[in-house]
Amino acid sequence: MLADDSSTTTRQESGIGDQVYWSTNTHAAQFTVQKGSVVFAVMLGGNLGDPESHKAALGYAVPEGVLEIEPDLLPHPPSYSESLEAKAAENKPSIPLA
Repeated sequence: MLADDSSTTTRQESGIGDQVYWSTNTHAAQFTVQKGSVVFAVMLGGNLGDPESHKAALGYAVPEGVLEIEPDLLPHPPSYSESLEAKAAENKPSIPLA
């Protein structure tokens, strides 16, 4: 959403997170959910007509399970040393050398 767009409205809602915001303007609608240190946003843009008519559908698009995952448990790319160890394990001979 464009912060400088004077037609954008944002209001706080109740919902699945610690804070939930519903924002609309003439061409977009967005839910922003914050829970703990996780922020999730889902947006729909285009020629929407009445953005409020899309509120329920966008609300269902906010996945409750995503917000229950601690950020430390989210998958992360391996470090350089982890990738080297994995590559070495892949190239390890299957027959032990005596």
